[in-house]
Amino acid sequence: MGGAVQQRGRACFRQRVRGLRVFSVDMYKKSVFCDQIEENAVYKRVQKRAVKKGGTIISDYEIIIPSLSKEIKLIKITARDPETKKRITILTNNLQWCAQTVASVYKDRWQVELFFKALKQNLRVKRFYGNSKNAVMTQI
Repeated sequence: MGGAVQQRGRACFRQRVRGLRVFSVDMYKKSVFCDQIEENAVYKRVQKRAVKKGGTIISDYEIIIPSLSKEIKLIKITARDPETKKRITILTNNLQWCAQTVASVYKDRWQVELFFKALKQNLRVKRFYGNSKNAVMTQI
């Protein structure tokens, strides 16, 4: 897992979904993840969720992964970045968030990723040896 973003008291972790084989049932129960889903991922749509016309959200579906337990439901949204006009498909296990919140959390989390990427490139840090603020400040 990578960076985390706090949203309404819960952390949203990065969980890169490659064909959904790395998905952990334990992780599903313990934390909220929000990340891109790859185009070759196999899933089944369970229910279409309402989408406001004219917004940045293109589609919003509740899905299941056939290779996992059918009890595990996920949300798959497709959104358009208002600045770049690119489409992005995001997967989350938080069924309570609306699609706009999922897109917003993903965007915030992505900003954290870009910050750490720039930090690593500019300071030539290959990896961080600690997770606390003190550990990172000591290393840089």
